[in-house]
Amino acid sequence: MRNTNKKGFTIVELVIVVAVIAILAAVLIPTFSSIIRKANESKDNQLIKHLNTALAADLDGDKTMSAAVAAAAEFGFELDKIDAKVEGNEILWDSVANVFCYLNDGKIEYLSDVANKGTGAQLWIIDTDGDDKTHETYSSYVANVEAGKTVVANNSIDVTACEGVNVEYSKAGSVAIYTNGGKLTVSNESAEVAHYGEADEVIIGAVANASYHEFGKAGFTQVNKGHYVMEKGGSTNALVIATGVTVDNKGGNVVAQYDADDVNVEDVKFGATSFAGGLGTSDEPYLIKTAEHLMNITLNYDKGYAYYKVADGVESIDCSNWPNSVKLNGSFDGNGVKLNNLSYALFNTVGYKNSNDKITIENIEATMKVTNGSALVRNLFNGGETTFKNVHIHGYIQGDSNMGSFYKYGTANFDEKGVSYTVNFINSTSDATIVDISKNTPGGMIGHTYHGNGNTVTINMDENSGFFGALYSTSGKAYAFAAISGSCTLNGTAFTNTTIDANKLTVVNPTASDNGEWTVEKQSGVSYIVVNVTAQVDSYDAEGNKILNASGITITVSNETIDDPENVNKVLDKVTSVEIVNELIDGNYGYSVSNGILKVYVGNRNALSGTIRL
Repeated sequence: MRNTNKKGFTIVELVIVVAVIAILAAVLIPTFSSIIRKANESKDNQLIKHLNTALAADLDGDKTMSAAVAAAAEFGFELDKIDAKVEGNEILWDSVANVFCYLNDGKIEYLSDVANKGTGAQLWIIDTDGDDKTHETYSSYVANVEAGKTVVANNSIDVTACEGVNVEYSKAGSVAIYTNGGKLTVSNESAEVAHYGEADEVIIGAVANASYHEFGKAGFTQVNKGHYVMEKGGSTNALVIATGVTVDNKGGNVVAQYDADDVNVEDVKFGATSFAGGLGTSDEPYLIKTAEHLMNITLNYDKGYAYYKVADGVESIDCSNWPNSVKLNGSFDGNGVKLNNLSYALFNTVGYKNSNDKITIENIEATMKVTNGSALVRNLFNGGETTFKNVHIHGYIQGDSNMGSFYKYGTANFDEKGVSYTVNFINSTSDATIVDISKNTPGGMIGHTYHGNGNTVTINMDENSGFFGALYSTSGKAYAFAAISGSCTLNGTAFTNTTIDANKLTVVNPTASDNGEWTVEKQSGVSYIVVNVTAQVDSYDAEGNKILNASGITITVSNETIDDPENVNKVLDKVTSVEIVNELIDGNYGYSVSNGILKVYVGNRNALSGTIRL
């Protein structure tokens, strides 16, 4: 008979086994950890060698942390790859020797002999944690901080990888600070600060007599105490200094300097940060250097009448993809600037709600490239006197309803009653090609005066002003006097060419083919044809009731000029149904065709029904 008894481990035997395992672990784990650490150290050292090879190849690079990071990226080492494998160790950059080094167990290691090894604030660490404070010992190259947040610097700091981050420094010592927009605040009497990069604002509450050094670009600078040095290559749009502050300009550009007791500091800051300087007065207009500055004119629209001028030395500004929201409450001096590729009205609105102001728009040469129905000014809401002086318009202007060169609509577009107002043209001309693709009448200088019943528009033009371009209309109509209505008084001799004729564009009506697609017959003997999609929509209130006297709004949602009419055929896919959509498509009126459904986008009009015409 088989013996089935099985003998197990005794408690003593189990204890012995566990003890042996513990002894082995105590002996082997440190050994394995040491092996892993040495392997990771080797990887870190190899990485540092590669990084320094990248720095050595960057012969023209500046000795800044940003330049070092950029040089590393050229070799494929992006910021997230410059990270020590050994926990607690760090890869640092030495700004004096311009090499990467290794913080290994609290000690700095260089992989080869390096002259002028740096310490303290000359050693930089990469900080990607997004914290609001930097390293206590080393300078910091900061990343992953959102715009508008504030970082408190303990040493030198570089935040150029983050746009619009604010930096505060309130310690003693000599530091370098690199910014990319945002606000820089310095507040320690024993601080010496060198600033590089760009800052929207620099506020120096206190700085040592050793001083604040501006090597970069600041929009607005305010110094309350200490010594300020504008270094060669540096600039600020406005410098406001308190009593006792000393200033040393070593070849930089201070656009304007003010004593804090003599100005409203907030007004100076607005001009310096939204523009290139200025106070908005006739003597010190807001200065404009870029397209962004031009667009910022809107920011001041509700604040009151102001003066604007393109800064000296600015020859041209590219106005491609221009917004439809720029409003001018004041006068504008282009200072001879060329506005190129103006894709919408330079000013959507000029004048403030029919205020009785004197407004001058002058010294501009504008090349229009407009297909959305705008003149140089879309809406003239000035109930006083508006003067165009030394303004010359070129290019192409197309749209529906009351097309013109200088302005499209007058004041009654704001107020149903309208007002009487005056427009002066002094040495101002247009040789643009103007195309009205609706059944309205285009004008050379003005689209529609819109002055309202019982009011008069007075147009004064000198002998050097006038329209010398070409007018086109799908209806073949045009006013000889540039769409000036019969109730206005025309003074001057500019419009002696009263026989201006509008040339009718070739209008070809599409038809539905056998398969449902919309086509046009091939055309010969013409240079181009225009195909339009228009929507005439009704308007309804929130309860769905039709608003009386609000019908008949005609919108051109799309138009296409076909330059090869002899080969054209299909102009639109098959359409089985139509929907009106109270939205915009890509920010504009438009349409889409999918699966036979034509969707027409008419904007926020609360339109529920209407008529679509191709």
